[in-house]
Amino acid sequence: MYRVGPRGGVTAIDVSADQLLKARARAARRGLDNVSFVEGSAYAPGLPSGEFDLVFCRFLLCHLQRPADALAQMAGLLREHDAVRAATV
Repeated sequence: MYRVGPRGGVTAIDVSADQLLKARARAARRGLDNVSFVEGSAYAPGLPSGEFDLVFCRFLLCHLQRPADALAQMAGLLREHDAVRAATV
């Protein structure tokens, strides 16, 4: 599990409103108040460019028809010199 500092925040994105509802409930049960949830896709995240220190995806790229396009979108979200991290099977 990744952690952020006391002033940090996490933005979770998913194309499924149902998954976001479950994630919100899980965060609430854990008392996490620094997490925001956004409905969007890997191809059109709807998030501001150049605003994130880290983009992480897990078990996503292997399910996409255009993973390179998704990675390009993720890279565009990052501040200069930050990183995309991907974990897949």
